[in-house]
Amino acid sequence: MLGATLEARPTSYMDGFAVKRGMKGKTKPLHFWTSADVNKWLRKHGGLYFELYGDLLSKHEVTGRTLIRINDIKLERMGILDTTHRHDLMQFILRLRLKHEMSDLRNHYQRGSGFELKLPEARQSSMDKAPSDKFLSVK
Repeated sequence: MLGATLEARPTSYMDGFAVKRGMKGKTKPLHFWTSADVNKWLRKHGGLYFELYGDLLSKHEVTGRTLIRINDIKLERMGILDTTHRHDLMQFILRLRLKHEMSDLRNHYQRGSGFELKLPEARQSSMDKAPSDKFLSVK
């Protein structure tokens, strides 16, 4: 549907973490990145690696969810055989993953987990009440 957007709350995503959405000030969370968004990120942060592997990432339909779960072995299976290139790409990806997790933690603490329990007003139990004199008197 044209003009439809995902619900996004304004946050302070770090540079390289969120791709700008159609609406000003709104960002697309990493989990919703498409293959095109991943290529846009790689073009901005990967330099030469975008020219070498941008098409490869598109061919394998690497999305944001896939990107933050990728590892060295998966990069090799995709066809990135140069160990230095895999190492450098993993550095970019791990930096992105760290920013994503830090942002998730910040958002979690700001809005809570959603599982907070509201306890009823504390009533004084019989154990909390002042002890009765009849139990304290010694005969």
